[in-house]
Amino acid sequence: MDAKDTQGSGLKDMGQKGSKKSKKEEAKKKAEAAATKNLHPSQAKSLPSGQGTGEEMKMEGEIPNRVRDCMFTMGCYWTGEGKLGCLKGVLKTVAGSSPGYFETVQVTYDPSLTSPETLQLESGFRLVTKKDGKYDGVSFRTADSSQQKYYLQNTPGLRHLIKDISKGGKVAGSHIAAAQINSLIGGYGTDEVLTSAVKRGHLNGDETARLKRLFKGRRK
Repeated sequence: MDAKDTQGSGLKDMGQKGSKKSKKEEAKKKAEAAATKNLHPSQAKSLPSGQGTGEEMKMEGEIPNRVRDCMFTMGCYWTGEGKLGCLKGVLKTVAGSSPGYFETVQVTYDPSLTSPETLQLESGFRLVTKKDGKYDGVSFRTADSSQQKYYLQNTPGLRHLIKDISKGGKVAGSHIAAAQINSLIGGYGTDEVLTSAVKRGHLNGDETARLKRLFKGRRK
């Protein structure tokens, strides 16, 4: 093979590699477009490259490695989940009971953002503690699924969003989104919480409009 043939062969190989790379990039773009086509435009723009939907679309830091639980008692755990679910640092809420307290809400929180004492002050609910005054290790029994995220479960046009209800409920794979949306429906929270809930819950235009309307109409 002379120099001309060798050069031609090399150019041909480079062309084939370039073509394969181009096809791979094109396929990646199509996959990303397919993953976001059913989302609200504002949500699609916020998606990291290559992410899909559902469980794959959990926001980074959804449930930090270092989390803790505490419990609060109140007259009604529907209200309990409503008031607690929108507070800063709350990652998850579950309705249930603890020794001596029939209506209790268990809160999973990020200790770098809040504390049981802060949540008690902000919510007005009583922190459940053991005889030694400690809140770690208090036993808890989860309430029936029908009692979890009660506001959200009973709201037409939005109740289809909640999944895994026996474990407290998730929306788009997020406990935080479920807690926030439930709170907003009850009229609790702020405009910042509303923005967060729409983004985390991947709400479409109709769902977003309905949630905004309910929150504004019932705002505490």
